[in-house]
Amino acid sequence: MHIPALLQRTDELALETTDEISREANLPITETLLMDYRISIFELRQWLDDWSVAEKGPLYWRSTYEPSDAVKEVDPECIPVFEKGADHLCFQTTQSAGLLITYWSFVLELAMGMMGTQLNLPETMRHSSTDALRDADETMQLIVETAPHLSSCFEGVVTVKGPLQVVARYLQFRGRESPSTLLPV
Repeated sequence: MHIPALLQRTDELALETTDEISREANLPITETLLMDYRISIFELRQWLDDWSVAEKGPLYWRSTYEPSDAVKEVDPECIPVFEKGADHLCFQTTQSAGLLITYWSFVLELAMGMMGTQLNLPETMRHSSTDALRDADETMQLIVETAPHLSSCFEGVVTVKGPLQVVARYLQFRGRESPSTLLPV
């Protein structure tokens, strides 16, 4: 997987695609980029599936439902404090939470890149990406819900900083797109 190179190619395409004529001319590049995004997202999801299968029990769950096969290790250095009865995400370990938030930030970054690349398609080829937008919103929500768990220790604060910056960029991206371009706001 070459995520930085993929994002760089996306930025270069955006600079070259300024009007409908350049969108038509860059169509093969845009289509190749979109396919590369799909492959990268698929590979990341496959990695998560492989990890999930290798672990005993789920990697994370909601506090309102603790599965019987949940394996939860207590990290004495990183004990989150939540309001009594508050719904939050639970994790097998703090390391799992850190790895998951990093994974979700990669997925969100790729989703933004893919949706941005779709804007480089000619007007006649654009389609609504409500599914992609819903998936990106859900991924953003997982990042936001993981942050309190990780913010209870120094290592977690360091780990959560990058993913929260991705969330901020996603919210800016989401806010500047209009329904007429591609994404419903």
